[in-house]
Amino acid sequence: MKVAVEPNPLSQKLYKAIIASGDDVAEVINAVKAGADLNLPYEGLIPLIAAIKAGKIERFKTLATITPVAGKMADLSVLLGHTKKSLLHVAAYFKQSVIVQYLLERGLDPRVADKHEKGLLAIHQAVNGGDPATVDVLNINQDALKSTSLSGEFPLHFAAENGKVKMVEYLISLGADPNCRDPLGRTPIH
Repeated sequence: MKVAVEPNPLSQKLYKAIIASGDDVAEVINAVKAGADLNLPYEGLIPLIAAIKAGKIERFKTLATITPVAGKMADLSVLLGHTKKSLLHVAAYFKQSVIVQYLLERGLDPRVADKHEKGLLAIHQAVNGGDPATVDVLNINQDALKSTSLSGEFPLHFAAENGKVKMVEYLISLGADPNCRDPLGRTPIH
């Protein structure tokens, strides 16, 4: 017999404050001061991920810096789920260029690969998300366009493989090499 698990009311209060309309952070702060755990998931999402997915930049920054009454401070270096994506991977995928910049400024390494079968970097997630602004933040010195996933795919390969035509065009306009080759010798147009 399965027993239904009641949601933690403080986690629920924090989650609702994060996804609420507007940009006010007062309710987020109140939920944390009431004892909500910044690292406890609600509906499968830790608070930082809920803020990224909802596009709540100021609430994300508040969660990243606030000192909680209970539990530990939010862990910006957390690796999530079985694919071990970082917050940087998630923010890049969800087109949150401001949050990506914020995380880079706090030392998150864009060269860290997730545990996806291909070992994707944040730039691959930005390409998959299809957001030029996020690609620009990650490609500040043109280095990201030359970086490869653990399986050897350049961002241009990843864009082409996933049918992201506009992103392929954008990456080439930034200087991505359309003749680059993966470890099997394939160019992005193969």
